[in-house]
Amino acid sequence: MARYMVFWEVDASRTPENPKEKKAQLRGFGDVVSKQMKEGGIKDWGVFGGEMRGFTIFEGSISDVHI
Repeated sequence: MARYMVFWEVDASRTPENPKEKKAQLRGFGDVVSKQMKEGGIKDWGVFGGEMRGFTIFEGSISDVHI
């Protein structure tokens, strides 16, 4: 099985300005990532300084990466 590293960046124009709403949105993303890691779809995930960019490592076929 192949491994794929995907670099991602948050579109800041689509994040809430209200700190509480922003925190809730980020926690929601974290919940999705945690679920996928437990299920084995994501092998590793990380955030670069500033919380707006990071990486995800998937294992599987190329169709698994295009979610």
